[in-house]
Amino acid sequence: MTLAATGAGELLAMAPRLRRYARVLAGDPQYADSLVVATLQRWTDGPQRPQRAATLRARLFAVLHDVYVNRNAPAGRPALDLAPISQVATVAPGTSPGALQRFARLPPSEREVLLLVAVEGMAYDEIAQALDVPVASVIARLARARHLMHAAGQD
Repeated sequence: MTLAATGAGELLAMAPRLRRYARVLAGDPQYADSLVVATLQRWTDGPQRPQRAATLRARLFAVLHDVYVNRNAPAGRPALDLAPISQVATVAPGTSPGALQRFARLPPSEREVLLLVAVEGMAYDEIAQALDVPVASVIARLARARHLMHAAGQD
């Protein structure tokens, strides 16, 4: 099946992952849900889909990231709320509240990459395609995120 022929079932199956990522990006559950709706609408509308990603998952995350960036470019990113971050703990049982707080304090670009690697299990090249950055940037952001998480845990 080609990406153009993606069925509704496949899109709906990706919705929880998109929602989790949107909640971490946006920090507000209602705003995150509107990002997911906009992402799915943009996907079904067709022509403005990012062509930079090869897999369905990477393309959907690319659309979500683009929608988020386009909506937040003029006003800046909203303040991050820890409540949506707690969704990470449901995927990674045993995650301490302290680790979630350290995660929430990461710079957005590092937080995005760490989430996509650790929670979504995406490969570096998939993340690079979704975020439209070189693989080296993904690796550098992930290294910084890990370093910052470790250093903050030493405090």
